[in-house]
Amino acid sequence: MVEIDGEVITACKEHLPQIAAAFDNPKLELIVDDGIAFIKNAKPESYDLIIVDGSDPVGPAEGLFSVEFYTNCYNALSKDGILVAQ
Repeated sequence: MVEIDGEVITACKEHLPQIAAAFDNPKLELIVDDGIAFIKNAKPESYDLIIVDGSDPVGPAEGLFSVEFYTNCYNALSKDGILVAQ
């Protein structure tokens, strides 16, 4: 999981402890980084699933709605990989 804002993770742990318990799952690799940069630098075909949970298509999240971003997602997906965007 890649989250751009570490404070979001801290707030989840403080205010949503039942949900935030998932952060302690050993199967989860939690990375605080810019998701756009992270996926751009991902190895080709390295992910079976990419979930994009972006905000509005203006301001800092604007890049999550670009052709370049989705091209990078496509390149990072395995042959039978799935992309989910909301």
